[in-house]
Amino acid sequence: MYQKIYPEPKKITCKDGKFEFGNEITLKTSKDFGKEDSLPLMAELFKNFTCGVCKLHIEKSHEEGSFLWTLGSPGEIELDEDYTYTVSANEGGVAIKAKDDLSLIHGFYTLLQMLSIVNLDDGNEKF
Repeated sequence: MYQKIYPEPKKITCKDGKFEFGNEITLKTSKDFGKEDSLPLMAELFKNFTCGVCKLHIEKSHEEGSFLWTLGSPGEIELDEDYTYTVSANEGGVAIKAKDDLSLIHGFYTLLQMLSIVNLDDGNEKF
């Protein structure tokens, strides 16, 4: 189970498996993500939440209007109509699906709080 997340999500479901990454990872976003000026701040926040060792690369590659971000290859993700965003993680990766750009950012903030340190040995960092 994860530590307390703020603001508290309506629902958290934990399943078997986890996604691990090292000191670099690529966030794939939709080509038309409208909050372009927030991306450098998000990369900086990601680095801070990973103890200053993980560089977040941002690549615009998902289809326009998808309101989808992925780390790794998490597969398909569905958004329940009762929620503004959902965060899903499996062994292949992490996906954030949302109703709009602002909800994607909220999902990203939730993801940051879910990160945990596996190893901080130099050259063998894992989260």
